[in-house]
Amino acid sequence: MAEQADIELKAWAGTAGELGEGQGRAFRGRVQSILAAVADLPLFPAWSPPFLRQKLTLAAARAAGAWYYRAHRPLLESHRAGHYAELFAGLARGLGLPTSTVYGLNAFEIESALPTVRVGCTALALSPELTDHGRPLIA
Repeated sequence: MAEQADIELKAWAGTAGELGEGQGRAFRGRVQSILAAVADLPLFPAWSPPFLRQKLTLAAARAAGAWYYRAHRPLLESHRAGHYAELFAGLARGLGLPTSTVYGLNAFEIESALPTVRVGCTALALSPELTDHGRPLIA
């Protein structure tokens, strides 16, 4: 399956929305793993059980994402001819999540960075144990 996913990733072509949707479909079964990885950030009390941290993570992603997405949407739609907005919308469709929730999950990286090293970039990293092929993925 990992080899097939690698081949599919290389074969993707189309609009930003289509590319995002393809990525979302490829990782749709990994949403719980993504939540678990974000929930492991030191944002919640260490004594809280993993299932509770994951529920809190999803709730925080939904709430923060709704605010961030509303605030950033005009920029996303105007920068680079709206490709970022299309990419997030496609990724959300593929993952089966609201666009604002995907945007909120994305914001965890920026918000968890030290303010002195924030560069405002968008990043997604999956550790080797979360990928089928055992290699890290950085987007």
